[in-house]
Amino acid sequence: MQNLFTLCLNRNTEWQMEHYHFHNMCEVLFVVEGGCECLIGTELYRLRRGTVLPLDPTTLHKTNRSGDGEYARYVLHFSPEDVAAFSTPKTDLLRCFQGKDRYIQLEEDAVAEMIKTFERCLCPYSGFGADVRGRNAFFELLIELGELSKIGRSPNRVDSKNFTRIQPILTYINENMTEQLSLETIAKKFHFNKQYFCRIFKKTIGISLGEYITSVRIQNSCLLLRRGCSVQVSGEESGFINNAAFITTFKKIVGQTPGKYKQAFKDARLIDEEINTSNQSRKSAL
Repeated sequence: MQNLFTLCLNRNTEWQMEHYHFHNMCEVLFVVEGGCECLIGTELYRLRRGTVLPLDPTTLHKTNRSGDGEYARYVLHFSPEDVAAFSTPKTDLLRCFQGKDRYIQLEEDAVAEMIKTFERCLCPYSGFGADVRGRNAFFELLIELGELSKIGRSPNRVDSKNFTRIQPILTYINENMTEQLSLETIAKKFHFNKQYFCRIFKKTIGISLGEYITSVRIQNSCLLLRRGCSVQVSGEESGFINNAAFITTFKKIVGQTPGKYKQAFKDARLIDEEINTSNQSRKSAL
């Protein structure tokens, strides 16, 4: 049976994520040592030991290493469509990805237990029933995360002078992506010297203004393509000046043309519909 998920334990003393990006998969980040700052949308969070962060597909994010010493974290990826097929009316295995704030901060006595849960998924089961044991350990992890997601812990947002000045600009870009968003126009609108603004934006966010704008536009186009919008409409509604520029930029960042991206999710939806129809038929027969 094909694996439902991938899981790894990453350890680094020097580490920096270069790009503001998103995945087509669900991601769960669990920090066990050290920490980092993570930009998600227009919010900047401080992640530390015991932080569990579920990120759904197309959520833009970028992490920046903070502090000294080793940075260790479990990183889990899986397809939401694959997992949704195993949910029941009483148990939504994707529950931890619901709601606006999904940030979970575990108390120290709960960290060791969560590590054990992740390790059971990481354990290389062998022999008869190995695939089922691995799958069940994965489901147990999602159930536990779903229970923890309803605790309602407040995210540890970064409160810095520079980010406080930059955050309104991030919000403006996300809400006005179809407008002309050049360095000159934004610096003028928010009363910044152009050279100073360029420097402080990259220092605070970790990427240039142009890269941030492009990432936001590509992310929005992916959402529109997933909903069935045409390639042209998806590009126009995301702020690209023409269809050719959109297709070229999309392929460079996503790795495939917007047309192929759209078709892939259309095919996935058809498969889900067939599975749901088949499950309903079996229930009716019973």
